[in-house]
Amino acid sequence: MLKYMLFTLLLIIGSLNATAASIAKITACDPCGTVGREHAAKSVFNWNQSGEVYVADFYMREGFKYNVYIDYVVEGPDRFPIHKTNLIPLNPAEQEAFNDIFALYDSLKSAIQNNRSLNNKVAPSLLLKNAAPFELGTVKIIHPAITVHDFLSNSQMRNNMYESHIALGVYDIAAITNRITDTLSLGALHLKDLKLGYRIEFPDGSSILVYPNLSSRTLDIAENTARDADNNTVPTNRNMITGSYQFSNPESYQSMRQYLEAMFGVSVFNNMTCTSYIMICSFSGTTLTCTVPRCAY
Repeated sequence: MLKYMLFTLLLIIGSLNATAASIAKITACDPCGTVGREHAAKSVFNWNQSGEVYVADFYMREGFKYNVYIDYVVEGPDRFPIHKTNLIPLNPAEQEAFNDIFALYDSLKSAIQNNRSLNNKVAPSLLLKNAAPFELGTVKIIHPAITVHDFLSNSQMRNNMYESHIALGVYDIAAITNRITDTLSLGALHLKDLKLGYRIEFPDGSSILVYPNLSSRTLDIAENTARDADNNTVPTNRNMITGSYQFSNPESYQSMRQYLEAMFGVSVFNNMTCTSYIMICSFSGTTLTCTVPRCAY
């Protein structure tokens, strides 16, 4: 019985490994060209990983498929692993899947650039400027009370913006993405992998880069892209908080202070009333505190 159970377990593990190995990856090149595409293909794997990866070239509107494998460079007694690639021709179904990807890109970009949801009570917005060829665009929020801190703190706001900016302007996203993922054997189609995001700008001058999440119907945050009105990086996790912040007015300072207190429970020690502020945040053991040692006149 024990031998039978072990044999069954090995079969299950082998099946899971085979399933994992059959899942391809996808990315995009920026910039492209042969070298750019090969670099993009290699970059999705860790040094000890290999597999198949699709690369989208949104400049030339072409798709490519690579097998990325590990080879070794010998230097004296040492062997160092390096990635190499083989270009694999696309079959007709894979080519059609890339046509779907480029059509989805066109639809998403059009939805952003044509966004005029001025009656949305949560996130009224309008187009600020046209997108670069590789991006979807920039949306400017016109609701005067919304800042990047509100956006980061409120998941419902992110969901509503997705519906307003994306879902209302793109027909049948689920069917398109399912067709792409099935044909290319992808676990999921993440626009973050394809580097297809757009920037949101708020009335106070704060901004953030986001990626539409087509499966969970929300907006994912691009790390290290949130900026407040004074161009301070807005932390999205506790380890990012340490450092120095400068604020040009009390409103900007209070917005950041309230965000840090509400999201991370950080105590901000300040008894001064300033026209501008310098705030310093640091760890003492595991305790994180922020202080305003002086006004920044």
